[in-house]
Amino acid sequence: MIRIAITGGIGSGKTTATDYLEQLGYSVVDADVISRGLTAAGGAAIPFIRENFGDEYILPDGSLDRPKMRELVFNDPAMKELLESGTTAVVVNELAAAMESCEQAGEAVAFASIPLLFESGMEAAFDESWLVTADMDVRIRRLRERDGLTDEMIYKIIANQMPEEEKLARATRIIDNSGSLDELYQALDDELARLTSEIIEKNSCNSNFVEI
Repeated sequence: MIRIAITGGIGSGKTTATDYLEQLGYSVVDADVISRGLTAAGGAAIPFIRENFGDEYILPDGSLDRPKMRELVFNDPAMKELLESGTTAVVVNELAAAMESCEQAGEAVAFASIPLLFESGMEAAFDESWLVTADMDVRIRRLRERDGLTDEMIYKIIANQMPEEEKLARATRIIDNSGSLDELYQALDDELARLTSEIIEKNSCNSNFVEI
């Protein structure tokens, strides 16, 4: 099975890309979904958060107060590191197990959406890494419209992420999402066509192998 990690900075349109792949029938394991499950009511990370950050970061329903935690960690790198220390290992293990299930199901290609792919060093576990990127002004506009974030918070979040130039240098494939949805879909279709061609070529080579 070909394992592909998809990553991208906030506002790049990574989720739009993975939604399209799922519509086409591909499996996408989402690290953010796993993480949100950990911080939902009854989630495995809630006791850690309560112990290390206090009850004020837990909502009445027992889930993480995400806006309040976001305000804290993007103003205090030490608190950001502490939060990640209590969640990253669990996310990595659950993601690896989900990818293994895809392979056991006989899937030829499976994707994993991992926002902190390069920061976590997880790219070594994948055959390819696809970076969804977009012009900075486009990303900022999307975040204002989608999340209603202030410019101050947007810049803080972006400043806490790996510089885009480094991600561009480390990714094996670049998906530019600065334009329209149709342009994004076409870029993804082109990459999928390449993958299909490579799989067909590999299978053809294997079928022609004769053991002596």
